Amino acid sequence: MDELLLKLQEANQSIVILAQRIKKVKEEKETLLQKIESLEQTIDDKQRDYEEMVERYEAVKLVKSIENPELKASVQEKIDWYLKEIDTCLKNFGD
Repeated sequence: MDELLLKLQEANQSIVILAQRIKKVKEEKETLLQKIESLEQTIDDKQRDYEEMVERYEAVKLVKSIENPELKASVQEKIDWYLKEIDTCLKNFGD
């Protein structure tokens, strides 16, 4: 009888220890999920920053190319082509 009681006490202690471990794992899981969410937000922010920087770089590159006499004519040709395309689209849109 004492042996059975001893085994029950040991089982109860094991259950308590397991319950504590489960609680700790759940807390760690919640912390990790929060970190993941935070890191995903950081990635999104960095991606937006990167895209803005690329746009700025392209704008600076365009300005510098316009300042370069050799490329100025090429840029002017592209602008003229775009303007013609826009005019064509507007004419077709009105039809």
